[in-house]
Amino acid sequence: MNKFEEIKKELAKIISKSPIEEDPTHSINTWEWVLKLKPDADEALQIAALAHDIDRAITGNSESSGIKDISNKTVYKKYKLEHSIRSASFTEAIMKKLNYDAGTINRVKHLIEKHEFGGDPESDILMNADSISYFDNNVSFYFKKNGPKKTKDKVRFMFQRTSNPEIKKIILRLKHKSPEVDKIFKEATSE
Repeated sequence: MNKFEEIKKELAKIISKSPIEEDPTHSINTWEWVLKLKPDADEALQIAALAHDIDRAITGNSESSGIKDISNKTVYKKYKLEHSIRSASFTEAIMKKLNYDAGTINRVKHLIEKHEFGGDPESDILMNADSISYFDNNVSFYFKKNGPKKTKDKVRFMFQRTSNPEIKKIILRLKHKSPEVDKIFKEATSE
């Protein structure tokens, strides 16, 4: 087994313990979207995609338990930054255990630390893949746990944070299984 397959397997094992049931499929789905957005993505970007939310699996923290009102942008941004830093740190430890070089580890840490808000071309790819995956994989789970108001706030946040119109077009083409989610999605993305 090559090193990438080894870390992919290790990350999947850890993420399977997340209190958020959709995290394992979100990890893989985000990775798949990174490869659709950047087919030549290097190993660092691929690892960052798989591990970007690993914090929740290790700490047991979940967004719904940590944040009562995501419409409070200051509190929500602080939570997201702390989550990103924890995820990067946990991923660093895993990569060191698997003898990754310092340069690759530092790139992965940087990408994960920036995955919520982007800021450079590769971090933007990860942020956009994460946003697309939210709509492709997570939104129905989120609705089931949090109801219409919080889901509308989260949809608005995830849609608005995307960094370019092409990503918004991809998101708008995605289909949702639930008519209720589809209605919330259409309302929140047209505001």
